[in-house]
Amino acid sequence: ILLDGSASMKAIDVSPSRFLRAKNKVRDIIKGLPEGTEARLLLVTKGVSTLCGLTKERQLLLAALEKAAAADCVSDLREAVDFALNLDGSGRSYPLFFVTDGAALGKEPLSDSERLTVLLVGKDCGNVAITQMNVRRSLIEGSRCQAFARIANFSPIKRSIDLTMTGRDIVVDNRTLELEPGESRQVIFSNLLFPHGKFALKISSHDGPADPLPQDNEMTLYLAPIKDLLVFVDSDLGPFFLRALQALPHVTLANDIDKAQLIVTNKEVSATNARCIFFVSPKGDCAGFKFRGLVSNPQIGLWQRNHPILNGLSLDTLFITEASQFLLPPWALAIVECTRGRPLLALGHNGNNHIIVQSFSPIKSDLPLTADFPLLLANIVAFVRQESEAPARLNGGQMLSYPAAKDKVRLFSPQEKEMNCRFFGGRLRSEPLLTMGQYRLVEEKEERPLYVSFPAKEESDLRRKVINTKGKVAKPTERHQGRVNVSWLFTVLALFLALIEYALWSRGRAVR
Repeated sequence: ILLDGSASMKAIDVSPSRFLRAKNKVRDIIKGLPEGTEARLLLVTKGVSTLCGLTKERQLLLAALEKAAAADCVSDLREAVDFALNLDGSGRSYPLFFVTDGAALGKEPLSDSERLTVLLVGKDCGNVAITQMNVRRSLIEGSRCQAFARIANFSPIKRSIDLTMTGRDIVVDNRTLELEPGESRQVIFSNLLFPHGKFALKISSHDGPADPLPQDNEMTLYLAPIKDLLVFVDSDLGPFFLRALQALPHVTLANDIDKAQLIVTNKEVSATNARCIFFVSPKGDCAGFKFRGLVSNPQIGLWQRNHPILNGLSLDTLFITEASQFLLPPWALAIVECTRGRPLLALGHNGNNHIIVQSFSPIKSDLPLTADFPLLLANIVAFVRQESEAPARLNGGQMLSYPAAKDKVRLFSPQEKEMNCRFFGGRLRSEPLLTMGQYRLVEEKEERPLYVSFPAKEESDLRRKVINTKGKVAKPTERHQGRVNVSWLFTVLALFLALIEYALWSRGRAVR
């Protein structure tokens, strides 16, 4: 028995909610099972979890069902059904009952298995929702912010939607939006009063039916303040780095290497407390990178365009006359390579510092003549400040990935429970965040909020979809589906055994 626990199941278009209605249907299935029938109960959230293993005890199944709860995440329903159908791997043809609202399925078939019976919950209803939101500092006025949001009307009628934007719990903008049926529109709040802090957008509509899913009517995020960064630049690197870094806001050049948070050099550096060391064309081994000579005229090959350090860069036409060759330590990763696979820009964390190695000098390339050079340094500075790494907001079901040393960072849930996190390669990785609300990220003595919002527009679309499957889709009025189907199987089996017994009895009587 498979129970859908995705975010859309929290909709209240049916009383008391889709999920509680689904639990009632599962309860009917369990109570309708014939005595001695084995059953397993599974929950679909971010993946499939077992609520109760294979058992003949109905009370165990019912007790596990009572503890089930829906999560604020998107679920892959097709993958969940396929997993459940192949769970035993023995080819057994047991029936599978799936109780779901069918949200986020699209047009592809749910399954082609005739063993599947789908029981639907919920109505064909409309919903208005915030499906996207982000905030960035204004490029024109550095002391203010800009917010971008997308509002969707999934209703079959035109809706008038009121929007309220707040910054630091102060209302900074109010407006009304008219949306046609099925329309979504981007909204820009271009002149928010604050450069950082908590921002929240709320929507409401009073010209249609009651909102069946209020969770997607509010989205909150936190934009961290910019921190001043002390940078030490080795004098041997020439004027390029000094001039470009001096132009960046909140960057101070330091004369003392021991106080710097970012070190830019071409020499090996002894133990330091700097967050990041940026090696530029070093002529020998450095921080675990093994020098293996020089290469002439390397051509740009693969590069990770979506990496935070390469955000906005266009390296395809970069010209380099000479570069060093390095063997990477196991904790490092090449993010720019030449056509022969040699790293031109690599990044890693050696347990103490972030290490960036650029294998070519600016003097032996045209990089300083392009806009990519100051942009690369701005990205590195943002990376060291962790601006590009600490998200302003996460969607439900996502994982937090954050640069941190072990035992230096702790994550607390909205219920103030410390969450289990893994540390690997200089990063903290959380479990999927399945509950909306405010989390706390505590790093040594500093603390910052992290907001998890409703997962995605697919879960906000509550309009009834066609469940395309070769199995059976039970009608909404059908009850005790388990008793009908499973009892039918047992009835056929009992008749078959009775016929065999009658045949054996007849044969014995004929012999006598």
